[in-house]
Amino acid sequence: MTTGRLWETPFGRILAWKLAFVGAMLVRSVLHDFIIGPASARLAQPRPADAPSSPDRQALALRRAAAWIGRLNLLLALELLLAVALVRRLPPLTSPPSVRRRRAAETPPERSRGSFKWR
Repeated sequence: MTTGRLWETPFGRILAWKLAFVGAMLVRSVLHDFIIGPASARLAQPRPADAPSSPDRQALALRRAAAWIGRLNLLLALELLLAVALVRRLPPLTSPPSVRRRRAAETPPERSRGSFKWR
């Protein structure tokens, strides 16, 4: 099976969705761990009493964003598990009949207990 035809099969389409889910999870994890998390930690540091109160709102917004990203990652992980379950239920990929006939013609017979046996 060629790579171009792989994406036309049910297995290929589910594989594409799985790859998209994994990519989205990685992007959101990087966003959460390296951008939102450190920014929230910086804003949560104690400040002098005369500092403006807007960082408190920013910190709250960042915490909410981090919570939503975590929830969305959980949802994507569950969808990924569903895609895995769907792939496991698919019938095995088989070669088209023309390819099976060609392989059978190219395969030499084996001797097995006095009779010919095809692989």
